[in-house]
Amino acid sequence: MSSYTAQVKISNAPPMARVYTYAQDSQVGPLVEDSVEVSKIGRRLEGPRVGIWDQEVMKASADSNGDFLIKPDRRQFDQVQAFVSSQKTLDLFEAYAQRSLPWAFDNETLGVGPHAGEGVNAYYQRFAESVSFYYFDSKALGKQVQTAQSADVVSHETGHAILDGLKPEYGHTFERETKAFHEAFGDCAAMLLTLSRPVNCQHILDQSGGDLSHENCLSRLGEEFGTAVRRLNNNPADDRDYLRTHLNPFTYVDPNTLPSDGPRDELSGESHSFCQVWSRAFYQAVAGIFAQQPGRDAADLQRSGEIVGHLFTLGTQMASPARARYAQVASAMVRADRLLYDGQHSQALQQAFASANIACDLEEVPDFTWQQRPTNASEAQTLVDQLAPQGSGFVAQRVIQDGHGFTLVDGLRKETLRHQQHGVSSEVAEGITLTFDGNGRLLHRVYDQPSQDSERVGLGDELRRLPNGPASWQAVRNLADGTLLVARLPVFVD
Repeated sequence: MSSYTAQVKISNAPPMARVYTYAQDSQVGPLVEDSVEVSKIGRRLEGPRVGIWDQEVMKASADSNGDFLIKPDRRQFDQVQAFVSSQKTLDLFEAYAQRSLPWAFDNETLGVGPHAGEGVNAYYQRFAESVSFYYFDSKALGKQVQTAQSADVVSHETGHAILDGLKPEYGHTFERETKAFHEAFGDCAAMLLTLSRPVNCQHILDQSGGDLSHENCLSRLGEEFGTAVRRLNNNPADDRDYLRTHLNPFTYVDPNTLPSDGPRDELSGESHSFCQVWSRAFYQAVAGIFAQQPGRDAADLQRSGEIVGHLFTLGTQMASPARARYAQVASAMVRADRLLYDGQHSQALQQAFASANIACDLEEVPDFTWQQRPTNASEAQTLVDQLAPQGSGFVAQRVIQDGHGFTLVDGLRKETLRHQQHGVSSEVAEGITLTFDGNGRLLHRVYDQPSQDSERVGLGDELRRLPNGPASWQAVRNLADGTLLVARLPVFVD
């Protein structure tokens, strides 16, 4: 009987393709063998959700066994590394959400370009339906750095694409905190991918001695890329071997009170700086939950990542559809812990957020149960009208059936904001998200307060940055009042 059972299990397993990749970063550990479902990777790195594009190098083909055992001395390795890191990041978040996640564009497939050109850069663009990775010569490292070879960098950019699908309006606002959360989401995606691999979890414990308050390959992001970038600046005092560390001293303040940019060691309103407040708290949440585990071994660390991944994904879905507020996402994660784990990790979460000065107070929700489950935005409008502040004017946008059995309803209201100082106008959205259980009972409610000042500050940042960098916005049309309506494009440059 046991032999027959084993044969059944093997026959039911999906066909797998073997691949060589770096488990995290070429500067962190050696090449490892991994595997990907054949149905996802195909024979030319093309699957239903992720596909490689490359204008410089012929695409890799599977060998006679259907495998991609290509080593870093060939440029096709970059294609395999980028594909695997992107696909596994998507797989993680779909496992956390327990459903298929949409992209923010019509195409079902996210394009991944491992050789987009020469430059010190990587980015996600919604209108190009792709993530792009560049390469550059590093004299300090004595090699050409391929950003596509870093699982951290690829996962970060794929994280942008995943969040853009979950909350598409986040890509349109100019305001600092939402842009920073987008960057933080990418950093969290990279951490979760690192934690999903047992070899990395053991490496983390070996480096830290089991104490995650010590620097390790989880707390450090983009080691090779970061080392090369920092040494390009010719500042010996800034030659640290990572791009960012989650063991940072930054705590939450209103980002609009901060300078628009500044030195790496000082918190600013620039998105890659302010994102570190959230990623610090996220890392502390992993450490806090790991400290609760009985064995505190590599398996427990991997399990801690899975727990935080579930809470983070559901918490993000429960947040406002219009803009990200650290406090709102933190509160939603605490609520998610009550819903998924009976509050087992609430204390660890609250301590983590408190360490970064992020409030996570849970607001009481009305005692409300719907009469009938909505199946579309039109049917959900009644719920929005009943549960939004009176006179708010929110219009139901979509109804989401979460894989855990929850129903989420998003509503938005938009207005045109004139920026007199700059002679332009932009659209400002406010939103509401309602979360219901399978019986229609309201579990969580969040809606925005007016944020015109935040939008003005963020647009001012963008306009001042124009002479020194690419704009992530476009002019739409002239308005009757003589101002030019500008719209932010969902482009996230790292």
